[in-house]
Amino acid sequence: MKVDSEQFFDSIFLSYNKILERLHVLGITTKNGKEISELDLRSAIDIMIKKHPTCRWRSEKLEVENILF
Repeated sequence: MKVDSEQFFDSIFLSYNKILERLHVLGITTKNGKEISELDLRSAIDIMIKKHPTCRWRSEKLEVENILF
């Protein structure tokens, strides 16, 4: 049962560590060929939020957070 709830939360929200782990497994790197760091990921997310403030993923995440807490 724990695995099911963990999978459910992973489909909505992933921690930075889980995202970085998945990027590493997929072999995704920066344009210079370096492994993506947490700082790279955080700056990319900040840029995405600034460019797309009303994206569906953001509104769905906020709705789920309000339901859970």
